[in-house]
Amino acid sequence: MTFQSPIHPELARSSTRTSPGAPRRSGWRSASSWIAALGAAAVGFGIWAAVNQPVTDIAPYHGEIGGFAFSPFQKGQSPQTGVYPSTKQIQSDLALVAARTHNIRTYTVEGDLGQIPALAAPYGLNVTLGAWLDTHLNANEAELTKVVKIANANSDVKSVMVGNEVILRRDLTVPELIADIRQVKSQVHVPVSTAEPWHVWLHHPSLAANVDFITVHLLPYWEGVPEKDAIADVQHRLAQLHERFPGKKIVIGEVGWPSNGIDIGAARASTVNQARFMRDFFNLAQAQHLNYFMMEAFDQPWKSSFEVGAGGYWGMYSLGRHMKWSLTGSVNENRDWMIYAGASALLGALMVMLLLSRRPDLRLPGKLLFAVLAEGFGTALAALLMTMGETYLSWSASFVWGGLALGQGLLLFLLVADSFDLVETLFGRVTKRHYEPTPAPAGMVLPKVSLHLPICNEPPHMV
Repeated sequence: MTFQSPIHPELARSSTRTSPGAPRRSGWRSASSWIAALGAAAVGFGIWAAVNQPVTDIAPYHGEIGGFAFSPFQKGQSPQTGVYPSTKQIQSDLALVAARTHNIRTYTVEGDLGQIPALAAPYGLNVTLGAWLDTHLNANEAELTKVVKIANANSDVKSVMVGNEVILRRDLTVPELIADIRQVKSQVHVPVSTAEPWHVWLHHPSLAANVDFITVHLLPYWEGVPEKDAIADVQHRLAQLHERFPGKKIVIGEVGWPSNGIDIGAARASTVNQARFMRDFFNLAQAQHLNYFMMEAFDQPWKSSFEVGAGGYWGMYSLGRHMKWSLTGSVNENRDWMIYAGASALLGALMVMLLLSRRPDLRLPGKLLFAVLAEGFGTALAALLMTMGETYLSWSASFVWGGLALGQGLLLFLLVADSFDLVETLFGRVTKRHYEPTPAPAGMVLPKVSLHLPICNEPPHMV
């Protein structure tokens, strides 16, 4: 039986003891805290700057762009959902590309897209009018009828494209496509072609025999060709076609490189690679007088659902109609990196000072360690947010990415708190809670204290 008596209140008094020579708390006025916070912020910003150095070794291009593949779909619009750009939006996009080229290529006349030739005329644009063909034969017939009508009614339509990669997708057979081409050729007064990748033309010479000119797609990225070899690959494929079809006019219907997306073999999608490939190609085309359409004028996020991530990032202009890179000068992979770097450095410094103001007694190495850790955690979160900002996300993807960002933010908050506890333990000069025994009053009867230790086969010297 153990008897417990109440402890006298005076015995429960505690006091906080400061180590000899420890500085007084000065909160936000601690110079060493500011040195740690601002120093770590400066280092963090410097790392951002080093990683995001502009690339300056890309050849400039001076001249007009040969042509654009023109799909004016904007945010929330897609032919898959039947939501098409308005007339006003199309006019705005035509005005934008007219400052860079005199030629555009379209892919369908569905919705308001059939108005493009009439809307393009005031801007002096020549139109290669496209008819979309797939496995729906009745829809194909209606599309071809509409294309013929538009082509004959607009003098700025300089050629007609019957189908786009129809054979590649195996939507129609070669004889079926040839029949459609012949039908359109008999009803319009401009040259008629169809567009396919280089290997389709080589494998189906009968298709080449039935078009007025060959329209070839040259997209080395999809074939895993590294950017440094991509121009040579384009030249090689063109040489193959000229050798196989001597005397036949060849137009490059699509040529480009994505600014974002997954790696395919040695091909890496990036803004810098897109700028380098396109500038090099523009210079090549200018020197060799090639007819081409850049793939493409504007980013089209709706394509990402069936073109493995990179499909939405082939535009020279972003979805918001901002030019990703100029035709001359340096190129940045992440144009807005300074915003994220500045926000990361500022918020990191404020967080560091908020916590260090509670413990100005920490030695400078401890403050520096904590500041570096906090800035590092903040940089990781900022990098995630920057990646999200540069990616076209659907509502479902936004929800998933938002959840991941929130989870990472909470995790980083816990890491910062744990880091602060670690630094307090290792570098603190003031003991936060130290209890000293208080002498008992004279004549006071002290209670008996019994200490019980769980011991099992421990050596006596440990006990």
